[in-house]
Amino acid sequence: MKILSMDIESCTGGNRDGSMCSFGYTLCSEDFDILHSQDILINPAPKRFVLGKWGEEPRIKLAYPESVFRASPRFNEVYEQVKSLFEPDTLVIGYAVVNDVKYLNNACETYGLKPIEYRFIDVQLIYRLYKGLKEGCGLATCATDFGIEFTAHRSDEDAKVTMLVLKGICDRLGMTLTEMLAYYGIRPGIVRAGEYVGCTADSLDLERFSKKRRKNRELLINEYIYSLRHVRGRGVMYHRWVYIDHQLLYSDADKMRAIVGGIIYQGGRIAKSRRHADIVVADVKKHSIMIDNDGYRNDRGEIIDYMTLDELVARLDNLPKIDVSQDDDIIRNYYQDKDYKMMFGE
Repeated sequence: MKILSMDIESCTGGNRDGSMCSFGYTLCSEDFDILHSQDILINPAPKRFVLGKWGEEPRIKLAYPESVFRASPRFNEVYEQVKSLFEPDTLVIGYAVVNDVKYLNNACETYGLKPIEYRFIDVQLIYRLYKGLKEGCGLATCATDFGIEFTAHRSDEDAKVTMLVLKGICDRLGMTLTEMLAYYGIRPGIVRAGEYVGCTADSLDLERFSKKRRKNRELLINEYIYSLRHVRGRGVMYHRWVYIDHQLLYSDADKMRAIVGGIIYQGGRIAKSRRHADIVVADVKKHSIMIDNDGYRNDRGEIIDYMTLDELVARLDNLPKIDVSQDDDIIRNYYQDKDYKMMFGE
């Protein structure tokens, strides 16, 4: 296996305008022995370099003057040279590499060229896991950590530093690249047919799939409401439309599904807006805001009954027991379907 560390610079910062102006790379063996390194300069498609706000210092200073880029070939003239680097047994690496993936895909699309297909890993993600960081950090921070000096925004140097950071992590852990990837549960991203699925890690999947994430709580609660769409219950909520303020509705997946189930099994329905509701449930502070802004009546002219969540629960006769055994599967299947659609467009 070979390792191709790549870095791309753009003359505008955009990834939809053919703005790639350099493709820098370092090609090395699996043991990080450097085989070749080069900065392939490109004359970008946009007519202007836009690297900052008008009249201000550029937020990014490229390594070469604009005239040097303009004297370089267009991407379609270096396409075959770039494409030849992405051999089937080559693992591509980059720092915050999804940006580079987008630039390269866009360059191919701009010139009507066949998209390049490859596997990739994100060194920023690996460094984050190695340091136990909640968020990613810049390449310069990593370079300082490993005592590496370099010229920022020169693509071949950024690519080389990215490789050296990855090597440094492996050396500090006393692991080979393969062992380190297995240690962190890294799954390479894939680029295929101009689409991509990002690089992920098992430990981050624990966060991604956790019910602590609001997005996942929303998923479980909305899925539960949908599953009860054919239930026609009877009880204290018969023919009542209940709107629950979203801050409350999505606060706790298990608790709120039980409350929602209690409403529906006792004849009620969950309203999507306050204006369609007979009952509006919110915290005390929001009651006055809702009343002041919307009045007491719904869109049918009926008086809305405002109450807190505790007052709602007190009205319900009983709450159903929620089966949480399938929650992990529901969340994982959602993301797997989402990733599949991103990759194959189906």
